[in-house]
Amino acid sequence: MYNEYLEKSEYVDYDDPEIKSLAERLRNESKDELSLIKNTFYFVRDEIKHSWDAQDKRVTVSASDTLREGVGICWAKANLLAALLRANGIPAGFSYQRLTLGDTPDTGYCIHAMNTVYIAGIDKWIRLDARGNKEGVNAEFSTNEEKLAFETKSEGEIDYHDNHSYPDESLMKVLRESTDAIDMYLHHLPDQLSYAPEYKIATAEDMELLMSSRIEMLKVVNNLDFSYEFSDELIKCSREYFEKGEHTTVLAMDGNRVIGCASICYMYIMPTFDHPTGKRAHLMNVYTMKEWQRKGIAKKMVSMLIDEAWNRGVTEISLDATEEGRPLYEKLGFVPTTEGMVNIRNRVH
Repeated sequence: MYNEYLEKSEYVDYDDPEIKSLAERLRNESKDELSLIKNTFYFVRDEIKHSWDAQDKRVTVSASDTLREGVGICWAKANLLAALLRANGIPAGFSYQRLTLGDTPDTGYCIHAMNTVYIAGIDKWIRLDARGNKEGVNAEFSTNEEKLAFETKSEGEIDYHDNHSYPDESLMKVLRESTDAIDMYLHHLPDQLSYAPEYKIATAEDMELLMSSRIEMLKVVNNLDFSYEFSDELIKCSREYFEKGEHTTVLAMDGNRVIGCASICYMYIMPTFDHPTGKRAHLMNVYTMKEWQRKGIAKKMVSMLIDEAWNRGVTEISLDATEEGRPLYEKLGFVPTTEGMVNIRNRVH
């Protein structure tokens, strides 16, 4: 589960001997998973100095750099916390805020990094901010109410509430190309993230991605607990449909992680006066993960499917829309209809 949040990388290099040694020490000093996460968080927050607070010019990038030098800005400290947790088999990712550099918008903006952590014992993702405390900044460990270093209050500030399995590449590029952390902090901090989803038409090789995204979507829209297990029949039939059914499915990807999906199912029915080819389609399975919503992802996926349907000679696309989804579909050309009836097997009359 959450394998992408356990991967090693250039920046989260937990195969480094010093990282492994420290991770083992923290594990031995902790009585359970929760205390291990808490102890690891406190180590990075308190034992690794923030470059600006310490007025230290050294620039660190990877987790091993940051541990070796004992200093780093929030981006680098987030790499270290992720590496130490992943070294102990605990899924960890990255989350961001856009903050003002000073107290008001006219001072400009920068990107602040923190970590996401999955706690298996309570089946929950939380966010931890290991930036380092000082006067006016007090981030703490909490599994309930978040206690982060900063709140987004000013105009233009954003808490993305995102959860990425890898650090933003544009931030890492700034670190790699900088030689003076103080100068970087004053003049070269970006105010935008570079994460951008990639879209692809799913193939048979994407079966596990198709199934995992479908199951997640069904749990969310039906308000089911994450641990809920669907029937063998539903799993079997869903897999068979993805393998043999007439459909096109678009996947929105953040690296190796599915962040959105949408499907269109093709139907060939008796031709009519209005639809002489008999080719129709039904749009369904439209889902975007919460932290990626309102970023145009659903619109992009549905637009791709509409184009594909028209190219196949489809003359009508239907869908079942929620009230929340209606504005999007109307912008894409869908109109409400009151035609039709339905008879559902085994419905209680």
